[in-house]
Formats: sequence, structure tokens, C-alpha cells
Amino acid sequence: MVPLKHRFVAILLLGFTSPAMAATGYDSRPMWDLHPYVGIDYTLLDLESAKKNVNMVGVVGGLQFNDNLGVELSYMQNAGKIQAKEESDYSGDIKLKTFGIGVTLQADITNGLYIKSHVGFNRHNLKASGYEENEDVGHVKLGLGYQFTPDFAAEITDSYNFSKKDNATSSGFGIQFKYYF
Repeated sequence: MVPLKHRFVAILLLGFTSPAMAATGYDSRPMWDLHPYVGIDYTLLDLESAKKNVNMVGVVGGLQFNDNLGVELSYMQNAGKIQAKEESDYSGDIKLKTFGIGVTLQADITNGLYIKSHVGFNRHNLKASGYEENEDVGHVKLGLGYQFTPDFAAEITDSYNFSKKDNATSSGFGIQFKYYF
């Protein structure tokens, strides 16, 4: 298994170099061509402290500055029950909410198909009976997307969260549907 630090570096390098790899010729469009978007996001999250993977559902909104660079905000919440690995961790109904912001980098592979990376920070809010914790974590995603029409796109992503607290990590696999204005 590839160490987590190496995965993080590989995702960053791919994200920063993919726009340069995709630049194949002169493009007559303006450098800044703003496209706001909203969407829905589903992620199957593997938390170290949970017995089973956690279903996370949420909304995203962003601004695509041009074909390669954007910024994205997100809000997600668990859709099912979270079972702690150890009973002493928490008890009762557990709610996990995440609020995030990040920079997106993407590059066209072929007509409509693109590679995307996302680097940012999330605020995790975990609530259980008699227990609440807030934590800021680093967040990276790498995935593929397809622009079906100028207004609609879908993406699949592999994501990693990095926490300084206890050196905890989590990973997930997600799908996102976006509508551009």
C-alpha cells in the first residue's frame, strides 16, 4: 500500500500539472470565463472510528473561473446511522456534518471527459449524546468528470482527509452532479 504522504504529493502534482498537459494549442476563449454552479454530492466515507462506512449526502456550490481553475464550497451530513468501533467512543444517535472550501483544478482529456483535483479544508462537526467535537482537516480529491452538456456535469472522486489530531485519516469514494448557470 502506498503511504498516505506519497498519495497526497501525487494528487497535488497531478492537479497542478494536468492543466499544462492539456494545453495543446491556441484557445480563443477569454482567460477568465466565470461559471457558477450548484450540485449534489454523495460520498461513501471510511472513518477510522466507525465500524462501517458512512453514507454522506450534501450540496456543493462553486465558481469555475476558466476551464482549469475554480473554487468550491460544500456541506455534507451523514445519511444513515454511524456505529462507533468501540462503545466507549460515543453512544446514541451520532451526527457528522462537514463544511468545506477548496480550490479545484481540472484539465480536459477528450471532448467532455476531464480529470479533476480538489485541495482544501473541511470543518468536521461530530455530535453524539453528551459529546461534541469540531475539527479542521485537510482534504484532497482526485477524480474524473464528464460534461454531458454545457449546463450539466457528473464526477466520480477518490478523497482523503488528513487530521493533525491523532494523525487520523479517512478516505472516501464519491459521485457529484453539477448544474452550471
